[in-house]
This record gives sequence, C-alpha cells and structure tokens, in this order.
Amino acid sequence: GEEEDITVGHNGHRYTVVGTIPKRKNRCRLSLSIDRPDALFVQELTDRLRLSGINIGGENRPGDSPVETTLLRYPSDSLAYWIRSLNIRSDNLYAESLLRHLALLFQKTGSAKDGIARIRQYWQPLGADSLELFLYDGSGLARNNKISARYLARVLEKTAQNTSIAETFVQSLPLVGKEGSVASFMRDNKLPGELRLKSGSMSDVLAYAGYYTTPYNRYAIVILVNNYTCK
Repeated sequence: GEEEDITVGHNGHRYTVVGTIPKRKNRCRLSLSIDRPDALFVQELTDRLRLSGINIGGENRPGDSPVETTLLRYPSDSLAYWIRSLNIRSDNLYAESLLRHLALLFQKTGSAKDGIARIRQYWQPLGADSLELFLYDGSGLARNNKISARYLARVLEKTAQNTSIAETFVQSLPLVGKEGSVASFMRDNKLPGELRLKSGSMSDVLAYAGYYTTPYNRYAIVILVNNYTCK
C-alpha cells in the first residue's frame, strides 16, 4: 500500500500484525505495549539465571507472596532529574509513576485515583478551582482528561512564585527550537529572552504550556486547542 495502515492484536505474548506499508519502504518500526510486564520480567530473569548455571526451583508467579530477601538497593535519580526527563522526552510512564507516588506519600498503596485526589486538594487553596480539573490518568492520554487553560496557568503562576522549586521546574521544560517535542517549533524565532514550553497532542488536540522569561518579567503561557483545522 501507499500509506502505512497497521493494526496489532495480541493474545498473551503472541502478536498478530496486519496491514500495509509503502512498497518502497523496506522496514517499518512499531512501538508496542507489553501486556504483562511483570510476567515477562520473571521469564527473562529465569532464563538469564539458568544460562548462568543457577538452578531455579518451584513455580513463582507474579502476584505470589514468597519470603523476600534483599539482594541489592539501587537509589533512583533525583526528583528534579525525573521531572526534567519527563518533560523533555514526554515520558508517559514517568508521569503515571509520579501520580501514584503522590498517593504513596500519604498511604500504603498508590493508585491514580488517590494521586489525583491529592492534586486537587493541594491546588484548590492556591486558587486553582477543582471544578476546572478532570483527571483520569497521569500521562494525559485518556480522552476523559479535561482541564481549563485558567487552571493550568494558575498552577504555572504559583509554581514560578515558589522560590524553592521555581528555577528547577522552569528549567525542566523544553527550550523552544532546541529541545524535546518543541525542538523544531519556532526554531527561527527572534524573541528576546527564553521561551520554554511543554507540548501535548493527540488527534484533533494541540496544547502548549510553559513560560516566557525576559530579563524583567516571567509570563505563564497556556494554549489549549481542540478540533483545530489549521496548521
């Protein structure tokens, strides 16, 4: 075919790929989600251990509760690094993990629902009206997510006024024309100062949010467009 039109179905670890690619294209790369990453990890680890001559006994499945022995402690990167990486690479997994981590700070289990509740509770007293926020996940990929430009602008404004985190957060956002998903956006702009924006997009949705900083002022910018028909 002349246009890429590929669908992927799966049953467990068996995938079925159907569709067409342009006749002049000799390869096509697909990014797929793993159905059960925990089960795949157990299988991969078991295979590697056996190849190394380490015998594996018994059947230990994801969800079982065996006696645990700590083999290694490996500290994570700093939160500032996480946020920077998340914003530059649009890392959905980091976003989902951080949302659940918010819940874990206050209780034993982490869920998206409890993380969202914490976000609403935190920002409401700071002037971001929870009636303008409807979250379903941390990545923003779900169509159920809805947020007003005013709410997001208020969040950006208050964050920039918090001297303990302001510069760290502002610098975490991609530099327009040079980094992340906005590397080619406004590449030849002649604006004085620094423009940092996080983009977000899916079918018929385009959004930008961030800061424009001059030597004298810093401005919060939010542009949310639905059902657009122009470039």
